[in-house]
Amino acid sequence: MKTSSKVRSIALVILFAACEQTSDPFDNPLNGFLTSGTWKTASVSVTPGTINICERDNLFVFKNAGSLLIDQGALKCKTSDPSIFQTSWRANKDFTQITVDDWGWGTLPNVWNVTRLTSENLDFSIDFIINGIQTRVSYKLQKGDVPSVPLFASSVTSGAYSIQAKGDLRYIDINSSNNELRPTQNEQVWKILPATDGFFYIRPNGDISNVDYYVSQGKAGLWAAHGDANQQWKFVSRGDGYFTIENRVDARVMTSSASTSTVQLQNFSSQDAQLFRFYPKETDLYEGTGYSNVVQFGGGGFCTWSIQLRNVRLKFNISGSTVINATLTNESDEKTVIGGCGAVGVVQQSYNFLDGNIQGGSVTINFSPQNTNATKCNVRFSGTINPANGNEISGSLRWTRIDQGPPLNYQVTIPLIVVR
Repeated sequence: MKTSSKVRSIALVILFAACEQTSDPFDNPLNGFLTSGTWKTASVSVTPGTINICERDNLFVFKNAGSLLIDQGALKCKTSDPSIFQTSWRANKDFTQITVDDWGWGTLPNVWNVTRLTSENLDFSIDFIINGIQTRVSYKLQKGDVPSVPLFASSVTSGAYSIQAKGDLRYIDINSSNNELRPTQNEQVWKILPATDGFFYIRPNGDISNVDYYVSQGKAGLWAAHGDANQQWKFVSRGDGYFTIENRVDARVMTSSASTSTVQLQNFSSQDAQLFRFYPKETDLYEGTGYSNVVQFGGGGFCTWSIQLRNVRLKFNISGSTVINATLTNESDEKTVIGGCGAVGVVQQSYNFLDGNIQGGSVTINFSPQNTNATKCNVRFSGTINPANGNEISGSLRWTRIDQGPPLNYQVTIPLIVVR
């Protein structure tokens, strides 16, 4: 659970029963409901979007003097967060709202609107704006024995996860000596990015390589992102929160073998080593990759050339309504199509981050070319935050050449989805 004022957190609050109001909320009989016992999270949801699993196992203890203890449970959103956080709360006179000073969603202090408070139930919601989108988080808290909420994902979509095998409870990790995947106790964080037809790419958080099916070796490992079928994976539900990880080439599935210290690709046989749970993780880094079609330019008295942009890699961080940093690189392949003119060929291009902002759920980021680039282009990313999944931004990158005039000042546009 985060304790910053940016996003994420938890809180509690209460609704009034039909009791006589007093000027001091602590004298209200509803205060006794709130401050007796420990409240456990029964459910929490966010609209629009998907709640982080780490928000679902927290405990809350309201003290009569206005202090609040929050036990973050077995799974913290960030390992640096304290296991127990202490802050203060205060209520209005009828307990229809509670304000928590140093814990909550959006801007602190938070105000929680209570819809039910009984001796056993506490329901409330928090309204705030994040990245220009009106958002509501709804909580239901209970006392006594509450069934534990699974910490693993019930469906796998774009986002960040650790991946644990059912057979030996080890996580899929990377062997740094040879880039092959292997099972270990380390909770490697993986980014899941959409491909096509229900398949996804799997990538280490903050990396630019994809998980690749080494077909001739029957293993999985890291390889430079190229987007072919052997880098595309489908997550097939097998019940009880378990999934198989199936490759597009031949439908073989990942098989985690501690005995060989590798992740192999085998035909599905229902063994536990082929079943995995995905545990959502929180990251601050959005990233995505893309490729362009071939675009021709020139003519009209000039030679005709073609340009294709490959291995496009965009990364950026968001804070509030501002993009605080961003990086963009790509490979450019320029060829002569008509005429005897020379061509730049294949070169690597990098760009300077100029600015970026978020308004009403729309994201724009601007880049200028580095001086070392063989051709000079300004680049703009324009995207929209997915209202159903705040971890995903769909948009496009547009390159505009600025070191030549018409008809050599081409534009290239690439559709791109970035994932946090």
